[in-house]
Amino acid sequence: MSNSKGLLPEIVFIRPLLIVMLIMYHSFIIYQGGWSEPTGYVPCRTYWWISKLNYSFMLEAFVFISGYIFMYQLQKYPHRYESLIGIAKDKCKRLILPSIIFSTIYFALFYNYESIANTAYTIVNGAGHMWYLPMLFWCFIGGWMLTRYKPRRAYIITLLALMAVVSYVPIPFRINSAMYYLLYFYIGTFVYEQRERIAREATGNKIVICWILFTVTFIGLTLLNSNLESWSNDSGLIQKAMLTSISKASRIVYATLGIAATYLTFSHISQRHTVSRWLIGFGNISMGVYILQQFILQALYYKTSLPEMVGSYWLPWIGAFITLILSIIGAYALKKCPVTKHLV
Repeated sequence: MSNSKGLLPEIVFIRPLLIVMLIMYHSFIIYQGGWSEPTGYVPCRTYWWISKLNYSFMLEAFVFISGYIFMYQLQKYPHRYESLIGIAKDKCKRLILPSIIFSTIYFALFYNYESIANTAYTIVNGAGHMWYLPMLFWCFIGGWMLTRYKPRRAYIITLLALMAVVSYVPIPFRINSAMYYLLYFYIGTFVYEQRERIAREATGNKIVICWILFTVTFIGLTLLNSNLESWSNDSGLIQKAMLTSISKASRIVYATLGIAATYLTFSHISQRHTVSRWLIGFGNISMGVYILQQFILQALYYKTSLPEMVGSYWLPWIGAFITLILSIIGAYALKKCPVTKHLV
């Protein structure tokens, strides 16, 4: 499943799909109320579903492959992460430093200044989409501890699932977000250990069944969650907590099925096709694309006349296309620049 160059071909195939899903989600997010409405906005239920579909398991899958690659690195380079301090230093450099730098830029461009304390807190927590980087830092810390001390797998998955269900509890520095995503990071670590057996058993029929299960549960539970959100608005604190927990639990179900279907699909494909050079290159700039894409979309939607020029129907499609192209170009430039190449 890996080759002499240290590539994991199944991950090389998956990563571009997730990047496209991310850009599509952010392009259509205005139709589910995630961002403010740009000029000329017209509601569209179909676009609401497109946004929901692209968000359904995309972030969970990103964290899953982080855990997958982490276990690969632990097995291939056992001395790299021998201590907690060592991994903390490495991930501060790889995740926290870029988060602070790009959060500062994002805050300056898209936030309104309130006070030094609020500004500092926002930047440290990750402004805009930079929240993902400090959250992932905590996943690496938690994942290292779980793989180091090796508690019983059934117990730890149960505990992580419970943590994910109650991850709406407000805890600073994105620790509450990590409580949700650590489950997928941990799943990624042991799926890597079982990758060869999974690849042998990833038949076409199993893949189709998995995609059908994902589709049915995604549609059904998304409709349920939509109703839960409306009910929770008129509920007391305890009822709201219960409804939010149910919503989290249902999301775990279809997100896990989406990851399983995607992984089985590309595990199957990677056994029959070699990865192309452009896919490998895309993987090398994927973090840069992640960082740049929301900068570009926010600028297109709120700082240009594009919404008025193209209209509400074409806006997300054109926005997604422009953002994908500019993000790739920009990420490639950042990767080639001596000053920024280590940040992305």
